[in-house]
Parts: sequence; structure tokens; C-alpha cells
Amino acid sequence: MKYLTLVIFILAASGCANNSHIKESNTAISYSPYFKINIPTQKLDSAIFFQSDSVSVRFANGSVLSGLIIDQDVENLPPNFNLSEYPEYSLGLKSTEELAEPYASLFSNSWKETKRTLKNPNINTTETSNYVIYTACGEESCISFLVNKDETDHILMLSGSGFNKNDYKELLKGF
Repeated sequence: MKYLTLVIFILAASGCANNSHIKESNTAISYSPYFKINIPTQKLDSAIFFQSDSVSVRFANGSVLSGLIIDQDVENLPPNFNLSEYPEYSLGLKSTEELAEPYASLFSNSWKETKRTLKNPNINTTETSNYVIYTACGEESCISFLVNKDETDHILMLSGSGFNKNDYKELLKGF
């Protein structure tokens, strides 16, 4: 009887260990009630979470993902500024000529610095049911702006360093 119980226990334990039939688990990083990213928990093995100006995670391979909520107060923007246009100005997709100073210069300079840092990145715009995502990637770093279609009082700026484009874009699928 002990032998039969041991065999049943071993088979049950091996069934638990072989969990390929179980859906991959995710860990959510919440930047606000409107911006949460789900990252596969296995990718967070040996990761370090830290807070500087933003909530960040350093993965075991050294890559870093950081997110920062942007609103009118953070950027000292006028109350009538349409925050959903922030990514378009920041990434040079929309002319800053119609903006008053100092905002036109700030956005123009920001785009120049992004181009320099990311070495003339390609910019992609992706639309999901909840978000419009603007992404610019260089060789080993990317920056994204996420606009929630239902909440435009703030947006999320994500930056990833040490990522190739494909790995970074794979992470964005967590939104």
C-alpha cells in the first residue's frame, strides 16, 4: 500500500511540475488605473523593481523598462492643451508652429534630442481597442507614448533600454 501511495504521489507531483497545459501567468505593473502592463512572470525572474522619477524594472539581462505618467501639471502645460496630441508633438509627427512659446520650442527640442539619441528612429503608431501607442525605436532603446482613448487627463511615457525592437514591442502587447 505504501508503494502504491508513493507511485500516486510521484505521478501527481510530476503532473503538477509539467504545467504546460496551464496558461502563462503574468504580473501587472500599474502606472495608474488606466495604464497597467502585464508582463509574463517568468520574464521577471531575478528582476529588480525600483522607483526614481518613474516606476522601473531591470530585467535579468540588464534591460530596463521605465514608465512615467505625464499630465498638464508634470509638464507645466496650459489647461487647454490637448494631452492626446503630446506624443505627436514629441515625436515630430505634428508641426509645433501652431503652439505658443515656450511650448513650441520645448517640443521641437525634445524631438531633436529623441532623433539624436535614437539615431533617427522610425515611428510606428498602433491602435488597440483601448490605446493609441506611438513608438520610436533605435538599435537598443525605444520610447513609447500611450494614450488611453477613454482617459485623456494623463498619458503614459514608456522607455526601454537594452531591448531590441522586437522584444520591446512584445512587451507592449501586455497593455
